[in-house]
Amino acid sequence: MNELRFKLEGLHCQSCVKISQMNIGDISGVKNVEIDLTTGDGRLEAEREVRFDEVVEALKNTNYTVTKE
Repeated sequence: MNELRFKLEGLHCQSCVKISQMNIGDISGVKNVEIDLTTGDGRLEAEREVRFDEVVEALKNTNYTVTKE
């Protein structure tokens, strides 16, 4: 299993977390997405190596900013 860690800014509530998890979860090969509302720390597990730019693309239509951790 491949892992990618990232940081999200702009999360205000649990719905923000859920939307982010759903969008990132739609990336091919992603099996699990965890995001901490308080810290913005995120982690995904995937069957393949997911590039950081794929995460950025998945969140492009949201108001959240994603950076590498």
